[in-house]
Amino acid sequence: MIVIPFQSKILTEPFSIELLLRDTLGNEIKDGDVLVIASKVVSISEGEVILLSSLNISEEAWALATEFNMSPAFVRRFFRKQMKFWEESLV
Repeated sequence: MIVIPFQSKILTEPFSIELLLRDTLGNEIKDGDVLVIASKVVSISEGEVILLSSLNISEEAWALATEFNMSPAFVRRFFRKQMKFWEESLV
């Protein structure tokens, strides 16, 4: 197995992963190649990156964060994603 890392430009806005790979690797990808893409890159491409400091933390999030020794902003974001999932699945 040969591992060939590549470095892209700094990614901050949503983008097409397909276009990034095409621009970066061109025709170097062959059938049978395995591509590994960091979850952070996928999140950025889907526009799923937010500043945790921009979230309003609810009392419930503070309580859970304290109980489980977690970041209150992380707990808030987790619940926000779960609510969005349930709302979309009920439609």
